[in-house]
Amino acid sequence: IVGGDIHIKTGGGAEHKGTISSDVSTKGIKAIKSIAISGGAVEIDSVDDGIHSNESINIANATLKIATADDGIHADNVLTIDSGSIEVTKSYEGLEGADIIINGGRIIIDADDDGINAASGSNSPFERMLPASSGRIEINGGYVYVNADGDGIDSNGDLKVNGGILLVCGPSDSGNGALDYDGTAEISGGIVIALGSSGMAQNFTSAQNQGSILVSFSNQQAGTYISLCDSDGNIIVSLKSTKAFNSALISTPAIKTGSTYTICASKSIDGDDANGFAENGKASDIASLTTVNMTSLIYGSGFSFGGNRPGG
Repeated sequence: IVGGDIHIKTGGGAEHKGTISSDVSTKGIKAIKSIAISGGAVEIDSVDDGIHSNESINIANATLKIATADDGIHADNVLTIDSGSIEVTKSYEGLEGADIIINGGRIIIDADDDGINAASGSNSPFERMLPASSGRIEINGGYVYVNADGDGIDSNGDLKVNGGILLVCGPSDSGNGALDYDGTAEISGGIVIALGSSGMAQNFTSAQNQGSILVSFSNQQAGTYISLCDSDGNIIVSLKSTKAFNSALISTPAIKTGSTYTICASKSIDGDDANGFAENGKASDIASLTTVNMTSLIYGSGFSFGGNRPGG
């Protein structure tokens, strides 16, 4: 697909409540081999996957809006997003593939389960409960916002963040985490803010060029802004949560060893965007939750056994 306006509705759409025969396909766009979308505007309202390939999917310079009762975009092998605008307004899982590589673009995801899930093998519910040995998520750029009731970012292998902005409003329950990985998690660039429950919270395993902070605190209500503040009380980055939470993971190039930072809460931030994210914002009602002294680039390890757990 290189251009045009495409509107697809299958099986009564994402809100369909009835029974559909297994002999009827209700995917939006599907291919046995590969799918490449490099232009145009595509709007999909589907019962099954919005976009599905048994091999690879590559997206660049397109505008996609997807509502589905299953996966927003699913590739059995590699899903690559280079640029464009992708909005998954309703899904079971937002993006899914054996490997997921995000190089750029603006991606907004709302998911009932995992926001971004890297897992090899079958997509059946039974297979999803089994341990997986591979799967990789790599984020090199772009703006990614995930609102998920399951794991926000779930890799059955490794997770790498080399750039871009990654924002996660993760689960309130302790059976899932804002970040969930089975291998290693590395960060060398970009901004990451991940809010969720503390029960399964994970930090990055290694960091280069910047620090990464994982902290837990008393329960905070939905609509609360969490901010990283420097020693002078200036806000560095902030994110508004869509649900109750008691854990925050924050990584940014502004975090350096030998410095002290404060994790703060407030009800409002001046200068935030449509998703509640702000850099260098201002708040009049800010309150300190905890103070962090950075003696190394990693502060707080969290849950240490990875994502092989209920809902993972």
